[in-house]
Amino acid sequence: MSIYSIYFSPTGGTEKVCDIISATFSKDYKAIELIAAEDDFASVKLTQDDIAIIGGPVYGGRIPGVAMERLEQISGGGAKAVLVAVYGNRAYDDALMELKDGSVRAGFVPVAGIAANAEHSIARTIAAGRPDKDDEVVLKEFVEKIKEKIAKGETGLEVPGNSHDERRKDSAMPIMVTEDCNECGSCVDECPTRAIPSDAPNTTDAEKCMGCMRCISICPNEARCLPKERIEGATQMLMKACPDRSNNELFL
Repeated sequence: MSIYSIYFSPTGGTEKVCDIISATFSKDYKAIELIAAEDDFASVKLTQDDIAIIGGPVYGGRIPGVAMERLEQISGGGAKAVLVAVYGNRAYDDALMELKDGSVRAGFVPVAGIAANAEHSIARTIAAGRPDKDDEVVLKEFVEKIKEKIAKGETGLEVPGNSHDERRKDSAMPIMVTEDCNECGSCVDECPTRAIPSDAPNTTDAEKCMGCMRCISICPNEARCLPKERIEGATQMLMKACPDRSNNELFL
């Protein structure tokens, strides 16, 4: 039996959550990132003896379309799946259901669902520092309950949310590039949708950009950013909509 951590994590929050969960199952787990556009995800094949932790960030209540497309290229082979929707304190809406539907199409067998919190990718003061030590304790407790279910040979999973016939249409964000950009090309290689041209790394193709904040989070010179008013607006909206700390949730 092998443990796989399969995740789409442009700014690192989903990766952190999946790392905690995967390491609780086994320190020796295999990480599969769904970021690089050139990776051959169809070559990833699991078996019914494996366990996969499948994580994705929540964008507007759903999982990014690019993430779902790449997940569904993987051959689940009957592996048991722990679904993880990671959101920035507001709500996860249809995200767990979307992960469930997509994982089944890929040949996985969902056995558990987790709605987990991480620092918001745009309004960084929302859920700042999460997952934190308290989150880690809760997530590890969840894993022990999931292990019990798997040990009993139980399958089947009900999660909240609505199914969708089409993947989420990811939209661009107004990415700004400052004079601090030295055209190093780091963002070119890291962009999940190849929205940053190699011959003009100080620009962004709005038709390809999915608004994931990857380029902003990895820029060594902090030369990429969103307009200040966009960040302030998102922060104010979220503070009003969800002023209290959201809890992590487990579905078995």
